[in-house]
Amino acid sequence: HIEWFLSDEVGENYQSLPLATGRQALALTGTECYKRLKVQYTPVRQDGIPGTPVVAVSGFVQPGPPTALETEVCSAEDGSYKGVFQYTGGRPAPHQHAHRWTRVAANGTATVVAESA
Repeated sequence: HIEWFLSDEVGENYQSLPLATGRQALALTGTECYKRLKVQYTPVRQDGIPGTPVVAVSGFVQPGPPTALETEVCSAEDGSYKGVFQYTGGRPAPHQHAHRWTRVAANGTATVVAESA
């Protein structure tokens, strides 16, 4: 029998993750960032008698670097560009992303149009 738990951001109080019960692997969604995971495995004999539980606790889950999955220019007026980004792999911090807009000519030559860091 396998049970998964997720801590608070201090790493002390754990709550059960009932949708993950019985699974050998847990797919992370991003809500686990800066928290700890705990998994408890209780072996059960064929006659139904449970054995001694074994517990493993992770370190604090760290987000991966944010990556823009999808980028769309929603306006380009007066020389300023406004984009919409869909992120994956991390938590983007507000106003702390870098971008580079390029225009690609028919011959494949790329020209940087706008850039920020």
